Amino acid sequence: MTPDQAFPSEQDSRSGSAEIDEQVAQLIRLVRSGEGANIKLAFLLAENLGNPAAFQQYLDELLPLYQLAFGRQRKKWDAAALAKLFQLTRLEISGKELAALPESVGQLHRLEKLDCHNNQLRTLPESIGQLHQLKELNCRKNQLQALPESLGGLQNLQELYCQDNQLQVLPESLGQLLHLRELYCASNQFQALPESLGRLHSLEKLWCDRNQLQTLPESLGELQNLQQLNCRFNSLQALPESIGQLHSLGWLACETNQLQVLPESIGQLHKLQTLYCSYNQLQNLPESIGRLQNLQSLSCDHNRLQTLPESIGQLQNLGWLYCSDNQLQALPTSLGQLYELQELQCSSNQLQALPEGLGELQNLKRLYCDHNQLQTLPQSLGALQNLQSLSCSSNQLQALPHSLEGLHSLEKLICFNNQLQALPESLGQLPCLEKLDCSSNQLQALPESLGALQNLKELHCFSNQLQALPERLGWLKKLKVLNARQNPLTHIPPALQQKKWFQLLVDE
Repeated sequence: MTPDQAFPSEQDSRSGSAEIDEQVAQLIRLVRSGEGANIKLAFLLAENLGNPAAFQQYLDELLPLYQLAFGRQRKKWDAAALAKLFQLTRLEISGKELAALPESVGQLHRLEKLDCHNNQLRTLPESIGQLHQLKELNCRKNQLQALPESLGGLQNLQELYCQDNQLQVLPESLGQLLHLRELYCASNQFQALPESLGRLHSLEKLWCDRNQLQTLPESLGELQNLQQLNCRFNSLQALPESIGQLHSLGWLACETNQLQVLPESIGQLHKLQTLYCSYNQLQNLPESIGRLQNLQSLSCDHNRLQTLPESIGQLQNLGWLYCSDNQLQALPTSLGQLYELQELQCSSNQLQALPEGLGELQNLKRLYCDHNQLQTLPQSLGALQNLQSLSCSSNQLQALPHSLEGLHSLEKLICFNNQLQALPESLGQLPCLEKLDCSSNQLQALPESLGALQNLKELHCFSNQLQALPERLGWLKKLKVLNARQNPLTHIPPALQQKKWFQLLVDE
């Protein structure tokens, strides 16, 4: 036998190695099919091939994945266990203090949901991009500093939760997730979002709040299906003009930023129902805001607004208006046209009067105008048949209008810290009143008619100049608290002193 016959040639070795590699690849394909019959066939073929080392190594690398998925250790495989692993559609491994995921997780090609939130992960394996059937990925509340570029391979991903990590950027490959509907990336360290974001034409919800964003990409306007945008608690100084192209947007939260203006294009958001722009540096609202015909809730409190646009009266569906803590000296007269308004909060401004047109707001239930410079309340308030709560404390009111007797639904009247010298007798005609706070005024007496308030539960009249309390207060069966401290009382009705299950607070 010649030496050439005794030892295989290099070409023969390469040929043999390639053949073994192909055989192992075939075995792996049979296993990954997840079909019990195919896996049994793979074991039989492997035995006939002398159990190739590469195939055994592949199986060994799957053992930690099985333990992770099912919480049980295995030392060797059988066809049933492998089939169970590769047929997994949901892998939920949250709260296990995991420091890493095995690279083999990318083998679970049937996986539709991967939930690994609330662990200690610092990275996700690149192989995650091989999970082509994945629809939901939840990796929030970890220590992730980056997401793999392979993320773009998740062509069927619909929901991505990566909030509460340490992410500084999102990968540009994010723009390849053409089926992504919901993206939650709040509470990270982003200073910008990738321009590729604009390619996510299926995106309906984008929550990027609590980051360090200074701008939003202009490509944002290309998200024609976007319904919710939450960018609150960032460092935004402006919103892109392209925001007006978001014709499906129904909910916009941009409060707690550094916004000085809102773009005029915001008036093009004809489906917008909720606008939160509180806690910014806004000095005015654009006139175009009046074109938001579907707007139901507007929060612009804690800004620097000196006026509200007259066009606000065109918001025929507005139910809630919050404009407290600004620098408003007057409210627009057009406010009286907001016939669907249920709640108006205009406290902590510089208002000297409220418009008479408020009496037209027949659906108004709650009116808060505390901490202003009001000297009177409009007589028209008495026409608010559905008003349940009126709070006008800390103003300069010297009297309450007698027309308040028309507030047949009123449950709370808060008028403390004013300059009231008397309360109108007509208050006794408020059948639903449960709480009356007239503390810190200049009252010398309370009207006897208060004894007719059969639903009254709390009466606070401390820090006035009262010398006596009405006798009829002792007849009120539902009255539980009466605070009359800091008054020069000389007479307390015996019925009050003898009342059971009742808290009477007076000076000793």
